[in-house]
Amino acid sequence: MLSPTETALAVLFALSAGVLLLPRLYAALAFLHLYTLHRSALRSYVHSPRSFALVTGASDGIGRALALELAGLGFNLILHGRNGEKLERVRAEVLAHLGQGEGPQAREVRVWVQDAAERDIDWEAVGRMWADLELTVLVNNVGASAIESEPLDRQPLAYVNRSVQLNALFPFNLTHTVLPLLRALPSPTLVLTVGSMAGELPPPHFAAYSASKAFLERFVHALDLDERLVQRSRVRFHYLQTATVMNSSGVIKRTGWDVPTSEDYARGAVQVVGARRRKVFPWMAHGLQAAVLPLLPDWLTEQIIVKAVSDLAKEE
Repeated sequence: MLSPTETALAVLFALSAGVLLLPRLYAALAFLHLYTLHRSALRSYVHSPRSFALVTGASDGIGRALALELAGLGFNLILHGRNGEKLERVRAEVLAHLGQGEGPQAREVRVWVQDAAERDIDWEAVGRMWADLELTVLVNNVGASAIESEPLDRQPLAYVNRSVQLNALFPFNLTHTVLPLLRALPSPTLVLTVGSMAGELPPPHFAAYSASKAFLERFVHALDLDERLVQRSRVRFHYLQTATVMNSSGVIKRTGWDVPTSEDYARGAVQVVGARRRKVFPWMAHGLQAAVLPLLPDWLTEQIIVKAVSDLAKEE
């Protein structure tokens, strides 16, 4: 028989364990629900036949795949990229995917040719281009980084600045320009920003890229708080946290359980829209990786990341 004191301590211990474990249990159940029972809310942002989605970096890879998914859901599109010929090919692919031509009832697919790494963009003029559109979704997808073999100080400063402009300042300025248009609509609107685990677990020689992605995550966090709790607007935000995705640039050349194709990733991104959290993982395996790595000692996590980047460099 336990004494009253021992019984009280046992109950206190059980309650304390429950308090500590319940948040983890809830997080695990929410994680499973997201990839099994959750229904995408992306189609709810199509408010009329004139609803547009703007996708940056849409000439290939994740951007192209997301554009095709959005078109299939009923959006008109603005395709952004720096290569006009590639964008026109994607435009033709979208229209063929929809099974339509250029008639008066055809879905509208516009092209915006703009180098995202260019510093002197006339953002006021950009905003005027879409002032009369029902723009309901912005997808900040554009971004890139090569596998670097040199530390930051040995990378040309112009190259480093270009990386920051491309990966951080372009989506920052574009969101600043588009946000008033999104907020002005009477129905809910959405901003999706494609992130990178490099912003949390930086690989070697990725200082500019990793800092840019960490900046984007905090930027989305701050905007979400502003619009939801202070402005009380209908603009919603998701930061699409991302690990390795097979891409058209040839940097990632294989697929696997943890490396989706751009098309699989895009389908996952559509699926997680509407989740009750700002940061979501379109690919389930990326979420599992993000949950497990922080449990490891820092030195081991760093060694895993260094080896992964070294293996990628050998494949080039």
